[in-house]
Amino acid sequence: MATRFLRINDDFRDSLEETLDRNNCSGKVRPYYCGIPYEDKIILVPLRSRCPRSYSIPIYNTGGRARPGLDFCKMIIIDRSELSHNTSSVTVNGNIVDDLNRKQNQILAMVRQTVRDYKAMKEKVENNMDLSSDEKFLKMRSTLRNWENIIIYWYV
Repeated sequence: MATRFLRINDDFRDSLEETLDRNNCSGKVRPYYCGIPYEDKIILVPLRSRCPRSYSIPIYNTGGRARPGLDFCKMIIIDRSELSHNTSSVTVNGNIVDDLNRKQNQILAMVRQTVRDYKAMKEKVENNMDLSSDEKFLKMRSTLRNWENIIIYWYV
């Protein structure tokens, strides 16, 4: 599976809760996303120059960025049929492509872990249980709230 890089369009981005640059009026649409086939969907994971320490995978550092990587808290889930309507392809530095191609298993494992942890956090919230620091982090930052009706059926 070759790594694919995409950018989401403004309308799609602004229709979602809690994205990286919701309602950005600067004209600069960021970030780029790594497209990952999963189940019958495509998961878009943003490439960021400053990733949080939790729920991220570091990527090859070009340009002296602080903590470049994939930020799994900000995943976007999209139907394969909607991909061409809501995204466009982008070109990314070849070293980054090579690095992420080598990390395919790690990327899929982090997708599963993030979804699993999000589902566990939601269950704790529903049962009025205390949350760990990672669960609080997911509750506050995760975009998975947009797709709870989809991920509830995923076996991770």
